[in-house]
Amino acid sequence: MDDKIISYKEHKKNNKGLFPFLLFGAFFLILVTVVLSIAAQKSSEKVNYKQSSAALEESNNKVEDTKILAVLKGIDTGSGTITLLDIEDGQDIILTLTGGTNVVDKYEKVISVSQLNLGEIVDAYYNKSSSVVSKLQISNKAWEYKGVSNWSMDEEKNIFNIAETKYKYSAGVVIFKQKQFLTPKDLDPKDELVVKGYNKEVWSIQVSRGHGTVTFEDYKDFIGGTVYIGNSEILPIVSDMSILVKEGSYDVTMEKGTLKGSKKAEVVPFQDTVINMGEFKLPPKKIGKVKFNITPEGADLFINEELKDYSKALELNYGEYNIKVALGGYITYSGKLEIIGPGKTVSIDLVENQNTGDNTESDGRNTSETPVKTEDKNNSSTTKSDSDGRTDENDTVDEKDTDKNYDEVKASENIYVQEPKGASIYFDGQFKGTVPVSFPKVTGTHYITLIQANHQTKTYTVEIEDDKEDVKYSFSGLDKSE
Repeated sequence: MDDKIISYKEHKKNNKGLFPFLLFGAFFLILVTVVLSIAAQKSSEKVNYKQSSAALEESNNKVEDTKILAVLKGIDTGSGTITLLDIEDGQDIILTLTGGTNVVDKYEKVISVSQLNLGEIVDAYYNKSSSVVSKLQISNKAWEYKGVSNWSMDEEKNIFNIAETKYKYSAGVVIFKQKQFLTPKDLDPKDELVVKGYNKEVWSIQVSRGHGTVTFEDYKDFIGGTVYIGNSEILPIVSDMSILVKEGSYDVTMEKGTLKGSKKAEVVPFQDTVINMGEFKLPPKKIGKVKFNITPEGADLFINEELKDYSKALELNYGEYNIKVALGGYITYSGKLEIIGPGKTVSIDLVENQNTGDNTESDGRNTSETPVKTEDKNNSSTTKSDSDGRTDENDTVDEKDTDKNYDEVKASENIYVQEPKGASIYFDGQFKGTVPVSFPKVTGTHYITLIQANHQTKTYTVEIEDDKEDVKYSFSGLDKSE
């Protein structure tokens, strides 16, 4: 028993020595637990702070994003920038696109930057401080008209008309063809347009089909005819013509009489398309040089009713012409002249008005038809021509007087006029009788006038040579008066 008591005492003594250690261990454990708890709390607070800071920063960024309605004026893929026209203030702004920029169409469908077209009206969201675009969307608030051809512009009032609808436009309106910017003065009513705007104002005009000019070279033979450019233009042909035409491919045709020529042309916007028509020609014209010898001096020469200066030889195309020579105090000559050779000399001598009244029309005009004496380079000939002169029955001559005059002719050399029978004959304005008739021969240049009732008067110029022989004439019958 004593032994048990001793063991208990020792055991109690041993346990009494172990207690401080246990107490320290428990305290240490509690201390560690407290430290870990504080550390965990601090770590949690730090994480929460970072999350709060990120959220705050994101919130701040959203506050800094600015939205504008603008017209896309340019895309620089090299620098990754775009140029926009701010519709609100009318100023250009350059913004930066990044890989994080969200580019979408009006239906929020993602598209690439290359799918954007100049002139698009867009909603741009960007950071003012960095000018970086976060979102670029083709605006669903803008309107667009394609294929506009019935349009007009009033530059004084800044009004753009589409059919019967009027829109405003500002001085900063974006006008372009492909990547070339234009001004309102560059547009033509022939242009076809794509027009975009916002509310009742036009902000973007794209020329989808522009205009060019068509000019011609070497087309003299067609002047006075008609030109056809496809089905769009039908115009008279004039010198130095330039035609505004909508861009595209055309069949161009020129016509004048029997002459016709066609070519294909490609009209390019804002350029001049030159068409050479030199391969289509009329046959070369034959031209004769005509020298007019007209007496007395000062008489006027008319060819096809056009007054001509005949002081030098005139160049006339082969063919027939109406000619007239007039001078106060002389019987007006009118007739026809035919040019069939390279050279010709025409001599016309006017007959002095003797006031006989035999070749004076009822309105007082003196007319005569004098033959035109012409000398070609190879031969000489006399060309007769008709007259519009008239006479009446009072111009007839008593046959007895004629016979008496004929019987009294006794000269050794005579002039005989045998045709047209029944016509009264005047030699240098003096009455000689009724055909057939004869009278003394006189050499030189003289005028024989034939008059017959209800017929047109004719006057012939004759050259009488001193050849010691009689001269005999048989003139053609007189035309009846109308």
